Amino acid sequence: MNRPTHQLFDAYFTQPAMRAIFSDQGRLQGMLDFEAACRAELSDVDELAVAIGNAGNSAIPLVKALGKQIAERNETAERYVHMGASSQDVMDSGLVLQRPSTFNCI
Repeated sequence: MNRPTHQLFDAYFTQPAMRAIFSDQGRLQGMLDFEAACRAELSDVDELAVAIGNAGNSAIPLVKALGKQIAERNETAERYVHMGASSQDVMDSGLVLQRPSTFNCI
């Protein structure tokens, strides 16, 4: 069988529309939605991939990158990014918030 991706089970257990929602882009956007933040396509995904691999946790590098983006516009606002939330809050809530959007419509 010639698989379109390196995923083992996608071809058997998911449909294209579902894969669009539960993709890296969809996951990233869900986490940013939790943080009431920017669009995922504004993130440097390659830089995030390296940082996440080094951190072993997707939330910490994401919040740091988001804070950096916010600080470029408003240094005072940066201190309120992620206020009162845990890394687990970001990851779990981000998963629940994944949905079709303008960049991956069904």
